[in-house]
Amino acid sequence: MTLKELQTQYSLITPATAGAFIKAIHAAKNDSQIKSQDLIACIDSIIRDFQDEGRRICLQSPDLSAADRETITCHGKIIAAYVLLSHASRYTSETRAKTLLFLEYASSIVRSSYDFVKTATAVVCYPITATGLDWKAVQDAQSLDMLCYKMISGIRFDRSRGEIFQYTDRGKAVCKDGVLSVFSADVGEAGARAFTLYGGSVEVVTRNSRDEKLRSSCQRDAAAVGEFAHTFLKAQLSFVKAKPAKREYSSGDIVDIVVTSGDEKSLYCKILDFDDPIGGLMVNEELIRGTTTEDIIPYLFAGDVIRGAKLIMDEDGVRFSIREPYCAYALSAARLDDKEDTVFEAKVTHIREDIGRINWITPRGYGAVSYPVEGETLRVGDIHVMSIYNIQTNGSATYINICPPKMGYDTIDIPFDDSDDGKDGILEGFVATQEDVLKERTTAGPEQQSGSAETLRALASIIANRAAFQPSMERYESLLAALFLRTVSGETDPEKKLEKAAYLLRMKLTFAQGHEVPATHPYVYTGDDANLLALLSESTRPDGTLMGTVSSLPGGTQTRQIGELLLGLWLSAEHCDELKAVPEVIRERVCGLLGVQDEYRMCGTDRTGKYGQAETHDVEFKSSYVFRNDGGGADIDRQGRGEVFQAVCGFLNAEGGTLYLGVNDAGMPIRSKEYGLQADMDWLSANYQTVNAVRLRQLGHPTMKADTLDHYVLFLNDEKAIYFKESLLGNITIEVTEDADAIRITARPSEYEIAYLYADATHQDGAAFVRDGGRTVPMSRLQKERRLTSLKRISKEMGFVVTIQEAIDQHRKLVFRDYASGNSGKVKDRFVVPVKLFYNDENVYCFDLESRTYKQFRLKRISSIDMEVDNPVYTLPLTAPKGVDVFRWLDEGGRRYHVKLRMGVSAKNYLLEEYSCAEKLPKEELYPEKKDQWILDTHVNGLGAVRRFYLGLADKIEILDTEDSDVLKEEIRQFVAENISGR
Repeated sequence: MTLKELQTQYSLITPATAGAFIKAIHAAKNDSQIKSQDLIACIDSIIRDFQDEGRRICLQSPDLSAADRETITCHGKIIAAYVLLSHASRYTSETRAKTLLFLEYASSIVRSSYDFVKTATAVVCYPITATGLDWKAVQDAQSLDMLCYKMISGIRFDRSRGEIFQYTDRGKAVCKDGVLSVFSADVGEAGARAFTLYGGSVEVVTRNSRDEKLRSSCQRDAAAVGEFAHTFLKAQLSFVKAKPAKREYSSGDIVDIVVTSGDEKSLYCKILDFDDPIGGLMVNEELIRGTTTEDIIPYLFAGDVIRGAKLIMDEDGVRFSIREPYCAYALSAARLDDKEDTVFEAKVTHIREDIGRINWITPRGYGAVSYPVEGETLRVGDIHVMSIYNIQTNGSATYINICPPKMGYDTIDIPFDDSDDGKDGILEGFVATQEDVLKERTTAGPEQQSGSAETLRALASIIANRAAFQPSMERYESLLAALFLRTVSGETDPEKKLEKAAYLLRMKLTFAQGHEVPATHPYVYTGDDANLLALLSESTRPDGTLMGTVSSLPGGTQTRQIGELLLGLWLSAEHCDELKAVPEVIRERVCGLLGVQDEYRMCGTDRTGKYGQAETHDVEFKSSYVFRNDGGGADIDRQGRGEVFQAVCGFLNAEGGTLYLGVNDAGMPIRSKEYGLQADMDWLSANYQTVNAVRLRQLGHPTMKADTLDHYVLFLNDEKAIYFKESLLGNITIEVTEDADAIRITARPSEYEIAYLYADATHQDGAAFVRDGGRTVPMSRLQKERRLTSLKRISKEMGFVVTIQEAIDQHRKLVFRDYASGNSGKVKDRFVVPVKLFYNDENVYCFDLESRTYKQFRLKRISSIDMEVDNPVYTLPLTAPKGVDVFRWLDEGGRRYHVKLRMGVSAKNYLLEEYSCAEKLPKEELYPEKKDQWILDTHVNGLGAVRRFYLGLADKIEILDTEDSDVLKEEIRQFVAENISGR
């Protein structure tokens, strides 16, 4: 078949012949006479020619005709075939775009509640490694439902290679880590989250919640969400791209930085921003395993721009982390060298004799690690020929392992030029020039802009189409999110279909929530929609017109049924003696017909405050940290310690809870400048010198000036360190609320100790409090005794684990005080360097500094542990043992013995109880032979422990034949002869 014949077959396609057309595409793929690129281009042109019509049809969802459904189904199958073609040809960008288009088409007609939105956001963020589809499924599919199920359940992504999609026109849309964020302007990083959808896959973020007067959508109030949407959309439409607002930076922002100055240990950088070029030092950190920031500083120069750095703003000042962009670059460059079997020269940066590793810097600038090179004695600064061995990621750690070329080499593909001139090119692929970055910011090509806008429109279409599967309030918010996305993309809709659909749903929710529906509306509706709006508005203002409106409706329709119910509601109110009807029952039935029964509220019910209706056992409202509740003026000790942190102490000693600061008794944020958070910040700023002087004596360091909400939170974190022990600070989280109108203090219950509130940082003579309903009261003796019985206990050994693990991580020496040895029978101090915890943290490998050998110690036999004063890092002189066998004997490189024992139940039980790692043996090493007999078939590092195990239960154990069974039996005979027979 030729491509021309394939196009002819498409021109005659019908739902019945769609499968045959897919089969023809598959045959053309396998035809050696047809180039895969030509076939892909042919199918791509078919898809593109239909794309505008396809989008028009999708916009009609869910009111599609049968013919439109069939058309979308046919083209959905063609797109699925294209996805298979492009994925096989490794056209990653085309696979991504067409997968998104398939999800858009399918979302408009497939009524199953698959998670389209989560899949779509992941498609935008990550490379697709498996599509979830196959040719047979695409050929045989009668509908798109099964194809959607296969794709959504089977699609796989390389989540280690996350990408950031960002588009700015009217506002901004960012897709990162599988989350799509919609901002009202391109400075949204400093904004506040208004609401999230689809399990957190979509979030709407305001530029500035106070400027836009966002009233919390967590009230689930249609009027509040509607007002917010109006302001959000207005901000988008008024956004002038040529003159953006000055950006407000906050910690955690992703920024482009330019190197300005530095030395061999540190670099000073500034944000590439002409309006507000914030500057700070580059963080010295491990970038990938074995490579730190200091290792690449020699190859960074003034004027170099690093894209995607993370801004850190805290009490230590402004700093920049380049770990994430460097990791992404290093992995990309290393994968290229691995794919092309590149032979390159690398330079030694560190030699880690303690762990037997060498760290390198490669000519592309990415760091790597290797084992010592066989036959070579390397020093720091040496250059050696290497190639990629493998690339590994383990959680957040990235390993690029290199080795000498496995198959030898004829030429060196990339030499390592460490001269002054050659250093410029070592990080060439990682850094950029200021001119290039600024050019990218201002000149995005038409094709790139168009493709990005298409991505946004597809995401908006999917979000809107899947709204039908959500509760009514989330459905409304989904329509708004889709509208915001379309506005960002610059798409115009003369008919305002999405706006009208969202507003109509808002009016239904308004009725369900007991609010008055207005008589006039900003959009023109026709047909059933116009009649429905008239009914809802007239039902709340009965003036005789309702009866005329109902009588004009065609019979048998849902709108007529709603009208008759509302008319009955009005008539029963007008003639209450003759007609008996329960108004709320009728309203609830109407809400059911409207599809918003889940938001039904009785008229006249109290609305809860933004952060709750009243104080409860686990919720507390406090208006101020500074000003007394009784009007007695500023008293930071009485109010802050005596009210705010006293309640927090009560939560710690109960089941936990949340305190909202800056909130009145009704649960609403205080917006007045004379009271609440703003008054607190004004007072703390005006009296900063006095407050700081006091806190400096108590804390030993200055406290933060609380002139912004973020600084106020840092100030409160210092305050909690005064009033609570260090062990409890992690249980208390202080943060600004999502809408930046209150401060939330969350307390998790104390699990290991009773929480005491202290008067100062000496932490003496504290008092314990507990919650009693909505009050905080002192803890009685009986309550303390009961609380103690419910607390968790930390054993002495568990306390040792923390100290030992820190010493292992830092290569430090320890002293095991009064260690009772089972071998020597002596009790004395042991000076050791711990290497590894094992056996469920019951034992620890250590290098014994006295005997200069590796030994294992049981934590139960240690009286206490001390870390030596001025303890330096200790480099181990010998290679540590590799591991232990089931009887805890070390593998020191000697002979291993094969033992096979048949055990009775008591012997098997003793094995599992005495040697805890026996439970983790593979099934082929420990298995039941009969109901009451078990076989232990394993290798051991010595026979002494096996001998002791056998002699203790000789009548319950049988030694079975192995190549080493005679050796074991002889070991037992000699031990008996020497220690028992001769006595």
